[in-house]
Amino acid sequence: KIFGANNYGIIGIGQSAGNDRAVIASEQALDAILSDTASIAQAKDTLVCISCGLDFKMEEMENIQTILTNGIGEKCSVYTNVVLNSDMKNSIRVTLYITFL
Repeated sequence: KIFGANNYGIIGIGQSAGNDRAVIASEQALDAILSDTASIAQAKDTLVCISCGLDFKMEEMENIQTILTNGIGEKCSVYTNVVLNSDMKNSIRVTLYITFL
């Protein structure tokens, strides 16, 4: 259970295509959240939804995880899912759902 009755959350979305698409999309999603007034240090759980084409690479997954771990912190539980969409050729969208206590 990620979203409970006593939690509140924020959402950040980033999308990019081409070179460094995973890095750019992850940074955009984090930037959207970091501009919120909530302190990211108090994050409890994070759901990461990666939407991408069939050309998604494991290296890109590792890049996304590294960027998000550095940005959110290691105390936060992170749950990741990947949605393959053949219409998203050469692009990645990273959506973060972060909850707080």
